[in-house]
Amino acid sequence: MHDATNLMSAEAERVLHGVHPFASRLGSPDGLKALASTLSALELAPILSLAALREFLHVYRERILIPAELPAIKSAYEFVSRGQARELIALDQTGSKDSARMPFAEVSAMIGQAQLRRLKPMRGNRVLTRYLEAISRGEARGWHTIAYGLILASFSMPLRQGLMHYAESTLQGFVESTAAPLRLSEPELVELTREACSGLGTSVNNLLGPVGLTVS
Repeated sequence: MHDATNLMSAEAERVLHGVHPFASRLGSPDGLKALASTLSALELAPILSLAALREFLHVYRERILIPAELPAIKSAYEFVSRGQARELIALDQTGSKDSARMPFAEVSAMIGQAQLRRLKPMRGNRVLTRYLEAISRGEARGWHTIAYGLILASFSMPLRQGLMHYAESTLQGFVESTAAPLRLSEPELVELTREACSGLGTSVNNLLGPVGLTVS
């Protein structure tokens, strides 16, 4: 896996901590409740075995992470980089209409808004200010993916590496959070993480288009 985190500043790492709404919360009652509704929306069985976890990771990756979350981060990053607050708010509003790709909407909004609150000292950022105002008026939700893209752009971090960091951290977080309840061994953890993250570089490169230097 790529150690993309070392490309990020300490401040950005602090803000991005807990990047995914479930990865660090599966052991809590709220996390389990939210995940249960997600599994139901994805027509998946409860994660009670290694096989069930492997199936969840595959479905989440192929139906949500790659086709929905990474493009949302990319779009948010580009809008913020161009100072397009109106377009960013419109992007947020499309998430409210796409329930098939937002099976954990409530938790996503909670995490995204928590991340954005950490950016309040950056109020000089016009796009951030207008986005926070839209959230306070109920015109936007503050999804965690949009918050992530906004943070990447606000700290001028490379989008390509940021997408890899998000994807790898999310999948690895799912694996690690289920290690104890499923009694997974260290070799199983390593192999499952490797399997889940395999080929992510290609997906990111496909999303961003050809460049002189790609990730793998």
